[in-house]
Amino acid sequence: MLVVSKINNYYGKQHVLRDLSLDIAEESVGLFGPNGAGKTTLVNAILGIARPTSGSITFLDKPIHHMATHRIIRLGISVVPQERELFPIMSVRGNLEAGAAYVPNGRGSIDERLKTVFGMFPVLQSRSK
Repeated sequence: MLVVSKINNYYGKQHVLRDLSLDIAEESVGLFGPNGAGKTTLVNAILGIARPTSGSITFLDKPIHHMATHRIIRLGISVVPQERELFPIMSVRGNLEAGAAYVPNGRGSIDERLKTVFGMFPVLQSRSK
């Protein structure tokens, strides 16, 4: 579980995130909102790119708000940008496998995960070749 507890972030004097708290269970989550709402700042805080000035962030009961970004990613937290394709010259399968390389034990279960994804989105299977 990812727990964000009362974090605050500033850009200069601009208070962007004010006492923001949220709990995310084992699930995929999307962030939606207008420009300037703090979505990118929240993601950057979770990834250790924009450190909160106060509050805490824990993942699997382990504090991560002081960790280096590469260590946070190795724990299994990842972000999919809003662009359509991560690596446009690669197939869908190639993109999914590249993402799995950063998930602990991700390579071992990639075929099973691909079956699940292709079951939910059959059109992707035809594009995966």
